[in-house]
Amino acid sequence: ENIAGDERLLPAVREVVRQLEPALLRLALADPRFFSDRRHPARRLLDEMTGRSLAWQAESEAGFDAFIAPLREAVEALVETRVEGAEPYEFALQTLEDAWNRGQSRERRQREKAVRALLQAEQRNLLAARVAQEIEARADLALAPPVVIAFLLGPWTQVVARAQLADTDGQSDPSGYRAVVP
Repeated sequence: ENIAGDERLLPAVREVVRQLEPALLRLALADPRFFSDRRHPARRLLDEMTGRSLAWQAESEAGFDAFIAPLREAVEALVETRVEGAEPYEFALQTLEDAWNRGQSRERRQREKAVRALLQAEQRNLLAARVAQEIEARADLALAPPVVIAFLLGPWTQVVARAQLADTDGQSDPSGYRAVVP
């Protein structure tokens, strides 16, 4: 009742705790260690589900669905099982930790991929700025129409920079993009 009424927990988590209550009552009658042993699997399950749930301020936040869906499944299985003792709770806890860790690994890989993309974009932009300086320093640039100058100093510098960053042979003008400027 205390956990199910804890306002720090999101409503969906409080509801899952309420759904788990009948199973916990059966467990408490069959295994009194539930109250005295802090390492009891059912207590660890409660600690994990409530502790992890505090990472979200709203149910609409990214990752919450990946947290709550396996939790609901585990609680449903615990409520339906008639096995007495700690074993089902140990199994549920291990299953949940595996599911949550897979989700965290996937999110971590996605974050790492996004960071790499941002770093590549930053590198490309820095190189494009240097290419733009080189083009601006050309004496024949003043002879070009304004629209061509804008193109050469804008999108074309990005093309040159991208080609240079993608080049693995160390060429000074991969794909000949700089040679097109005159």
